[in-house]
Amino acid sequence: LDVLPLEVENIEGSDKMEMYYGKNIVIDFLHMNCDYEMFKDKKVRQAVAYALNFEGIINGNYRGWGEIPCSHITPNIACYSDQFEGDKFPYGTTANVDKAKELLAEAGYPNGFDIEIIIDDDSNRIAVAEIVRNNLEAIGINAKISSSDYATFSEKIYSGEAKLYLNGVNANSMEPDSALYQRWHSSNIKESGGSNYTRFNNEEFDKLLDEARGIENLADRAEPYKKAQAILMDEVPSIGYFIRQAAAAKNPSLQGLRSYAGETWLQNCYFE
Repeated sequence: LDVLPLEVENIEGSDKMEMYYGKNIVIDFLHMNCDYEMFKDKKVRQAVAYALNFEGIINGNYRGWGEIPCSHITPNIACYSDQFEGDKFPYGTTANVDKAKELLAEAGYPNGFDIEIIIDDDSNRIAVAEIVRNNLEAIGINAKISSSDYATFSEKIYSGEAKLYLNGVNANSMEPDSALYQRWHSSNIKESGGSNYTRFNNEEFDKLLDEARGIENLADRAEPYKKAQAILMDEVPSIGYFIRQAAAAKNPSLQGLRSYAGETWLQNCYFE
């Protein structure tokens, strides 16, 4: 389980093991806490998104083994909208330094500011944080990386201490509510421990999610969810940088395996 990109080539070249790919439901995000002064202005949040070199993250850290997210849920999730795929992705796949600097200046930060990137001790996140720091420094934001064990990291997020941090979001029910409502609906903003860690608060976004919850047929919820995804992409309290591969290495004779990113079911497995 949890096969690393570096291991894939060896596994695919083996006659004793093979790769299994499940459905991707987890996106790794750079999150911004909207309670903090600099991130209250969406122009600053957009500047951060424009500063990121998404291709550099995928190719440099994950060796091209992954996808750049074009929404806040993955294409495997019900009511996913493809409105930002390809050349419609507003922030580009490489850094747009000039646009980012322009937005920072408009927001009142022509010389940038100092910030801390909070991460856990996962080796991939540490490597990504280094790339993000370099991207931000190119637009004048001086970023310091602070890494800790996961319990300490989580407490900083729950308490609202973290201003800028890396963390994944999954839609483990395979429908959008489990990600969008939990992580960005304002009802989940708490003084401490609420699941809306970015403290994002947008009335129109909330209304769309509430409307979708009241529609019985899942297919009929596509339109409000499409609009909600558009708001998140514009307001960008979080910007996805990597869709995790749901992958495992298995014996070729093992059948019946089911895996979604982070979750693997073995109860129906058998050997041929």
